[in-house]
Amino acid sequence: MKEVKRGRVKKILSYGLDSIVVTSGSNFFYLTGLKIETFERPLLLFMSEDYSFLLAPKLEMERLGDLNVTESLFYDDATDPFKIIESTPTLKNILRKGVKIGVDPNLRFSFFYKLNNIFKDVNFVDASEEIQLARMIKEEEEIKNIEKASNILSKIFETAQESISPGISEAEVRFNLMKKASELGASSYDFIAIQSGENTAIPHHEFSSRKIRRGDLIVIDAVVSYNWYNADLTRVFSLGKPNEEVLSIYSFVRQAQKIGIESSISNVTAKSIDEKVRNYFKEKEIDQFFIHRTGHGLGIDAHEKPFISSTSNDIIENGQVFTIEPGLYFPGKFGIRLEVDVVIKEGKPHIIGDFPLDIVII
Repeated sequence: MKEVKRGRVKKILSYGLDSIVVTSGSNFFYLTGLKIETFERPLLLFMSEDYSFLLAPKLEMERLGDLNVTESLFYDDATDPFKIIESTPTLKNILRKGVKIGVDPNLRFSFFYKLNNIFKDVNFVDASEEIQLARMIKEEEEIKNIEKASNILSKIFETAQESISPGISEAEVRFNLMKKASELGASSYDFIAIQSGENTAIPHHEFSSRKIRRGDLIVIDAVVSYNWYNADLTRVFSLGKPNEEVLSIYSFVRQAQKIGIESSISNVTAKSIDEKVRNYFKEKEIDQFFIHRTGHGLGIDAHEKPFISSTSNDIIENGQVFTIEPGLYFPGKFGIRLEVDVVIKEGKPHIIGDFPLDIVII
């Protein structure tokens, strides 16, 4: 029997909701432990504290048939699933006038539109905040999965060190790292960015056919998951000894990161961490080259609460996992970003992942 994680459901509802509806994706996984994507076929799981109703495609019956819900209905491709919803009396009793039901932000608008037409008197609200607040504080098992993902990343960086040589392309290095991630048991490895030379000045450059040359700086930003929990690390490599300008900028980024890590203690605002990093760059008169936030939360999604940004109202608490990743970018020349993952335990930051933060000279 597969279990709906009712403690997590109650946690979400405690933020002022009567019930919630989730669909396939990260929130469905959070509440059931099942990673399922149904694409154009609706999958809907309605939950209150004492009732749950699952509507799913019949071709998912093998994976979902023994999920411990109050009621489940499976439809085939010849059936309109929303007509099933409309004719299910028990569901209508739950979704009645005045009820406040939180809607999974992953739910397609076309599905929501049909749902809203069926239950016209129900107060549907965006449950993004409530779900993210619940997911923001990680359980011990979740933290262990992120730690295992970071261990995979450390080994990936070792592979990068072995792979990088004059004439190899960014795309080839990426392929080698994806292969290694697969061998090491990563659940996913969709984002492995290989940035070389002038491409390091483009924070979200992923890869290209550009050949790596002697004298190049290489920034590798990689996200992999273990049991579908993500770690996200960035390290800097150099094919040959870097010049003094690169070393100087690296030292600024490293110091900014140190400030960000040391500022990550419980009960402070995420905004204050970002502010301290930004103020350091301002003192050095290089803040105009820092063009993104200081960090973001990690979990089932690679980007989730808390957001370490100048506009974030998130409060740092025990059990949170997030990145500290300052960077400086000089278009047409180079960029440097260093990223660590931090977990808050007993009010203090603990770095996850043990691959060195120094520039790796190859």
